[in-house]
Formats: sequence, structure tokens, C-alpha cells
Amino acid sequence: MKTLYSIVVPLALSLLMGCGGSDHHLAPAKSLSYTDPTAAAGEWKLLKDAASTDTHLVLNLVGPSDGSTYRGIGFTLQADPALVKFARLPDPQGKPGGYYKDGGVFLDKEPFTSDHKEIPTNLQAGGVSNGKLMVGIFQKTDEELYGPEQGATAKDCSGVVLQVALDFDASLNASPGDVPLTVIKARVIPKSIGTILKRKTEDVTFKVGTLKLQ
Repeated sequence: MKTLYSIVVPLALSLLMGCGGSDHHLAPAKSLSYTDPTAAAGEWKLLKDAASTDTHLVLNLVGPSDGSTYRGIGFTLQADPALVKFARLPDPQGKPGGYYKDGGVFLDKEPFTSDHKEIPTNLQAGGVSNGKLMVGIFQKTDEELYGPEQGATAKDCSGVVLQVALDFDASLNASPGDVPLTVIKARVIPKSIGTILKRKTEDVTFKVGTLKLQ
């Protein structure tokens, strides 16, 4: 019996340890998946664009659908660089561009010129650093000269304000599982910026969906 015990116990332990450590032997992931968040009417969110593939995820920044209007938004999005990489989006010629793509929401007409030229959107992006993507897109207005009601009109942001992207990188050899994707900070320029009551940006609720490696 003593000999049998000395054989069975180590065998049982090795089986248990093998089961418990099976996660360490998973085959590397091969693709990305993203499930859109559930957001209330007054919240900003990142939604999957139809142009996404299994290895290239394009996310649309979409604003509130409650009728609120804004003059700009800036945010910092964080993802683990050991699992995924923020990607550059192509420019109109198909060449690698910046880490964001303007959706055109904040383009406007200059009300004080006879030819009504478009006011270019003022894009500001801190780029990518240590797994953090910093993006800002703001309306260029003449409020300081003409007042908040005479500059460019604040915009309904319920369409695609801008796009960002993430790439699956096979060279990372990451295992399947959830990828933390979080908004560290998000602030908007409200419609009434420049008035006595509203001279600062405001925090907003920003929902992000579930990102996975598969």
C-alpha cells in the first residue's frame, strides 16, 4: 500500500497542477472583437465602425442623442500596449495619417465674410504614449471678438465626431482574453463657453465597449 500511495498521490497532484495551469499553454490570439457599450441619450460613446476587420478595429466617437450641442471634445483613451496597438488612420490619399480622423461635425461657415468660407476644424492630438491615445477636436470660433451667440454655431454631435483605431499585432503573442480599454479623462467645450456662467470645459460621461482578443 505504501508503494501504491507514493505513486498515486504524485500522479494526482500532477494532473491537478496541469489543469490549473492550462491557461499558460493557450494558443496565441489571432483577432480582435469589440462589443458596443450601452449608453444613455446624454452620454458619449465609442461604437464599432462597419469598416472594422478581425485585425483592425475602427471606433467611431459619437456624442449624445439628447439634443445637446457642443464646441469640442478632448479625451485620453488607454489600452495595454502589450496586447493591442493604437493605429494610424489613412488620409484621403490612402496613406498613413494621424491617430484620429475628423468626422466633419465641427466644420462651419464663416458668418462674417461674403464668400462664406469654411472654418477649418482645429485638431489637436497629443498622439500615443505608453498605451495612451490623446485626442482633441475643437471648433474654431470668433467668440472672443463677437460673443458666443455670433461665432460658429455649437454642434449636434450625435453623428460621428471622429474616428480612432486599434490593431491586432500578432508579434505580441498575446493570449485570448479581455483587453482593458478605458477613458482616463474626457472633457467637452459646452455651447455656452465664453459667457459669464460658462468659462471652462466640462467633464462628460464617456462609455467604452468590451474589447477582446480571440
